[in-house]
Amino acid sequence: PRTLAARFGVDQVRYFFLREMVFGLDAHFSEAALTTRINADLANDLGNLFARSLGMAFKYRQGVVPPPGEAATLDQEVVTSVQAMAADFLRLFPAMEFGRALGHLWEVIGTLNRYIVATAPWELAKQPEAAGRLDTVLYHLLEGLRWIAALLKPVMPRSALKMSEQLGLGRWDQPFDKVLQWGLLVPGSQLAKGPSLFPRIEAEEKAAP
Repeated sequence: PRTLAARFGVDQVRYFFLREMVFGLDAHFSEAALTTRINADLANDLGNLFARSLGMAFKYRQGVVPPPGEAATLDQEVVTSVQAMAADFLRLFPAMEFGRALGHLWEVIGTLNRYIVATAPWELAKQPEAAGRLDTVLYHLLEGLRWIAALLKPVMPRSALKMSEQLGLGRWDQPFDKVLQWGLLVPGSQLAKGPSLFPRIEAEEKAAP
């Protein structure tokens, strides 16, 4: 495990084992499977979602959390999906059903990625009259990511802390029932830039000793 952690990252290895392995049962492992999980789940799905969301917040709102307006149907669907996922995660994780818990979380990551496509913030930014709508979309993305960071803390503590710091929250030690309330990301708070959360694993890196 130490060799894998040094090569691929501690959090990445933790995620892989919790996502792939069923507690109490034998399992198969390969570096190819680990690399696939890192690139697909962490770099592509979560990493790109986080980078795109914060990138748009900096590009369109100078890195300041915008105030949300009235929620449209798409926005409310995001809230409902995030809250339902959190309930499933908090039910499954203590029961040691780690893979299923993380599966639900990744479904919401997919929901947020599709939300970006459906709302097209880059098009809203071209329309001065849509400024309030853009604020609402960006807020829902950032607040959804705050929930994801909170739930990932027991799985990938270092990465969750990096997410929290870039969301302008710093370190937190509150219980889930205090953290998992929609709307706690404060409008007007400053986001922070940071390096890529999960760099892709390239072929030459896999072969490195």
